[in-house]
Amino acid sequence: MKTPFEAIIEDLAAATGAEISIGADRVAEIAVADEIVLVKPKDTGEETVAIFSVVSDGGLGEAAMKRALSLNLFGRGTLGGTIGLFLDSLVYSMDVRLEGLSAEDFAENLAGFAKKSSEIAADISTGSDNAADNFEIPDLSRFMQV
Repeated sequence: MKTPFEAIIEDLAAATGAEISIGADRVAEIAVADEIVLVKPKDTGEETVAIFSVVSDGGLGEAAMKRALSLNLFGRGTLGGTIGLFLDSLVYSMDVRLEGLSAEDFAENLAGFAKKSSEIAADISTGSDNAADNFEIPDLSRFMQV
């Protein structure tokens, strides 16, 4: 019997005509709009997957790290996903629950993720941003009582 992860990858391959396989490490590599997106089931079960891609590879300076942290704050620059450090690369990731998703819905999720991934990569590499530079820092003093 197929797991939800195996089923959605098989349905996605059939719907798009793309050749997508699940590796021995339980990761599916999918090319979406010039971005490589990896899909892996969460350790908690195969009903939820993590989709992720590298947004900055090696040579990370202070500006890139600050930019990533800025985009990560409250998920406002990441569509609720996260940017994390893996070895010397920054990786953008997001969890997707598979229950009730069709292959077409999942393809739309992947396309939106790939678009945001390339925007984040550009923001990190140039140090500029659309909304994040105009983000007003909230007053957190009410949460910081000594």
